[in-house]
Amino acid sequence: MKIIVTGSEGLLGKEISQYLEKKNEVIKVDLQLGHELTNEEFVKEFFKENKADSLVNCFAFNDHVKKGEKRGTIFNLTLESFNEFLEVNLTALFSVCRQYAQNNEMGSIVNFSATTGIVSARPDI
Repeated sequence: MKIIVTGSEGLLGKEISQYLEKKNEVIKVDLQLGHELTNEEFVKEFFKENKADSLVNCFAFNDHVKKGEKRGTIFNLTLESFNEFLEVNLTALFSVCRQYAQNNEMGSIVNFSATTGIVSARPDI
């Protein structure tokens, strides 16, 4: 089986890629590998050229990871970071899923998500 894993070099993606590679052909996609999933032209071309049985999305934008800081509360989040969250975690995800579906007659899409991006101002709730 051929599987595309986005975010393949991140915390979740690396583990998932390594596990899937034991029995499958894995196509790794990650910003660290030069793949810019917020660039719709790149996404269109990539999925025209790469067919797969499944798509596993692990990519995400985490502002604290980018800056090498501990994660903060929503009160520390800048509008610039919030907009980047939306661009990567929503818009790019939509584009990736749409292009995969348009270029593959059949297949499965698995989207991973984590709650470590921002913590509540009240972590006790």
